[in-house]
Amino acid sequence: MDWKKKLKIPVLTFIILCAMLLIGYAVWYHDSNSAGSSGDAEKSTKSAKSKPVNLTLFSDISDWNAPEWSLRDGTLTKAISDHSDVSLTFNIPAQDADKELSLLLVENKLPDIITVRDSNIIRQLISSGKVWNLREFFLEYKSDSDILKNIPEGTLSDLMYRDDGWYALPTGYRDDDFKENNNTIIWNKALLEKIGINISDVKTESGMLSALKKAEDYRTLHHPQMIPILFDGTHYKDGSLTFMAYSFGASELDSKGRYQNIWTTQGGKEALDFTNTLLETGILNPSYLAYDLPQIQKMMAESSVLCYIGNINELDIDFDNWVSSGAVRSDTGAAPVLQNLSSSSYTLPNTFVSKSCNDLPGTAKLLDYVIGGKMLDDVTNDSQVIPFAVFSNPMWDRTLIGQSYINSNHYKKLHKLRGVYSKEPGLKTYDPRLLTLPVGMFKNHQKLEDNYNSIFEDTTDFISDILSAQSKGEFKKLYSEMLENYSSLRNNDLGNALNSQIEKNRKEFNTSANRKKSSAKK
Repeated sequence: MDWKKKLKIPVLTFIILCAMLLIGYAVWYHDSNSAGSSGDAEKSTKSAKSKPVNLTLFSDISDWNAPEWSLRDGTLTKAISDHSDVSLTFNIPAQDADKELSLLLVENKLPDIITVRDSNIIRQLISSGKVWNLREFFLEYKSDSDILKNIPEGTLSDLMYRDDGWYALPTGYRDDDFKENNNTIIWNKALLEKIGINISDVKTESGMLSALKKAEDYRTLHHPQMIPILFDGTHYKDGSLTFMAYSFGASELDSKGRYQNIWTTQGGKEALDFTNTLLETGILNPSYLAYDLPQIQKMMAESSVLCYIGNINELDIDFDNWVSSGAVRSDTGAAPVLQNLSSSSYTLPNTFVSKSCNDLPGTAKLLDYVIGGKMLDDVTNDSQVIPFAVFSNPMWDRTLIGQSYINSNHYKKLHKLRGVYSKEPGLKTYDPRLLTLPVGMFKNHQKLEDNYNSIFEDTTDFISDILSAQSKGEFKKLYSEMLENYSSLRNNDLGNALNSQIEKNRKEFNTSANRKKSSAKK
């Protein structure tokens, strides 16, 4: 064979091999690039999913220790964002929240979600037409909502009567709260024994005052760090003080079923006088009335507190170490009153969705997941739930962990302490729905509404001054001024309007079975 022919064969082979290598490289490069693009796209998608839409939740619940939103694995807030594609920024003003929200309402700058307890602002929100009818909201944005399926019929019925439609989601309660009250009085068993006080000694107004004076003497001589009595901080007016007023026999309804402000009643006056005495003698430290919920929780968990009056639901304490004395009976012999709740009570947190909300589908998923109860399935420890307790409601009990909580030893002990008051002999109760003021009650009667709201605003200011009185003479003077102010605002027209509404409510709820069938369609 010619040497040229011999050389030609390997050269051709080499060229073919090079071509094959080049083709192989091109294919590999293309596939590699495609995979890279696909991976980048996947990363981009994941990145987009990790950035949920941020919404603002505004609340007037100043003692709510709302969670700091985190997207770290294992946090409940991340689980909520994963289910709803939204995150929350909480706006909870320390004071004047309702005035701030009223201004936002006027300026058409409502936050995305609103959770409030103030009756005036609730009526303003509904009357404005700027919040969603929740039936329409869920049907449009989450038609398979657990809330639509499971909200108790009685709750829906009462809300429709109060608001002339379904606009609010009431939370912060469980079924047992209708038979009991979150506010109660508890005593440290070990300290009672050390000081030599029996629980029977503190069942009356004078007996309790005597026992607390004995405790104050013991503190001075033997235990400087002990706290004889603790109220529930900034919430004291609606919590500790109101508990004492009801315990002394105060009621919003007089013997003829007419409306009255509890602070103008004998029981209300006694509660103010009793608390003024505690402050004046130094038994109750006035600085504790300015404490927020986390500070009160810390004191109850770490300090030597003899007696606590207020909401015990969010206290992180061993209930085995505490005992309740139930009602503190007035020295006048008046029967204690149980301030029942209903699902349409204004004092409960009511959640609204603004029509200007930035992410309506996400909000629907968030509310359904949290309030509907499925959130509890992603709870890994009880402490995760505490910041969301404001959203607790009977729908939570339908979940496995909800049932577990209801049947837990912790809840049973809590229930036992709260239940002592509700089992008091001769206890007076009334249907709280009698005090419902429907959204349209003050329509075309702005002056009446202004007077009604002023009564509560002015009373709060007067109470602060009355409790700070330096003598019983000053106490009587300030209390008389409050009564005069109340009388001037509560003119005959307002009184007649309130009593007329109570009478309408009495008739309405006596025939509630018939009403439920028709109103549920609204």
